[in-house]
Amino acid sequence: MKSVLIFFAVAVISLTGFCVERRFDVATLCCNCEDYHYCESHFDHLNQRTAGGHCLVMGTDAHRSKITANGNVLAAYYDTLTESWKKMSGAEKADVIHQTVLKNFTKTGPKPGWLILNEISAGTWPAEEEYRRWVVAVASTLRHKYKYSVVICAPFTHPGAHDADWQALAAQAYIGIECYLGGKTIQDHTNSLDWCEQEYRNAKEGFEKRGIPAASLFLVEHFAHTTPEKNWGRQGVSRTEWEKALTVRSQAAHRVAFAGFVSYAWGWNAMKVSDEEVMHFEDLYLRQKLP
Repeated sequence: MKSVLIFFAVAVISLTGFCVERRFDVATLCCNCEDYHYCESHFDHLNQRTAGGHCLVMGTDAHRSKITANGNVLAAYYDTLTESWKKMSGAEKADVIHQTVLKNFTKTGPKPGWLILNEISAGTWPAEEEYRRWVVAVASTLRHKYKYSVVICAPFTHPGAHDADWQALAAQAYIGIECYLGGKTIQDHTNSLDWCEQEYRNAKEGFEKRGIPAASLFLVEHFAHTTPEKNWGRQGVSRTEWEKALTVRSQAAHRVAFAGFVSYAWGWNAMKVSDEEVMHFEDLYLRQKLP
């Protein structure tokens, strides 16, 4: 009877799209795309069974059966939120996004309940009120007309204005704060857990000062194997140092207690590390307690 109940619980989670862990892992596949290299074997590692089930955020539903078999949940990823924003209303853009999801995510089952949008424009949001209202309209239409739970990625760690617009957006969607702590930067701060925690806390409190409730704030982190000149991802550090960095920043994120967590850019590999090494870090990440 116990095994039947466990199976039933997993089935309910898979059908309803409820991620107990609130952990969303962007895992779009492209096996040999220059610096982007993310294949079936990498996906299989990230799709491991976890205690509460996590969300695999993908570009299609081709791997739905693998995801649900492991007690995990399929979520949809949309990469070009701001594209064509001056050519259509926010409601019309939401219609386009929904039709894209229907096209790519209903071949093997129902459309996902969770939708991750990349991303608010860092330059246009602060400068143009029309754009801010447009983003809110996109989120509102997706939520109310199409019944998605939406996470909108936001490349801001210290939003300094436009409180009413941030609040309007948070009423319609979760805001994913792109607070990227790179491997070299963490190393330069002596792999300090306290430093990582303070950086994350400052970012979270920056949004709370705009009137955004903590329950609406996710953290987005970058897992690419980047080279030293980048300000995000691994930044060229050694395997040992990247292990330290991933561990302390995960612990810090858990301390700050975000409402959810999004891992991003697993396939970017400018360092050309081996497949074994990429999968090693996926395994390490999944052992961390998040959010």
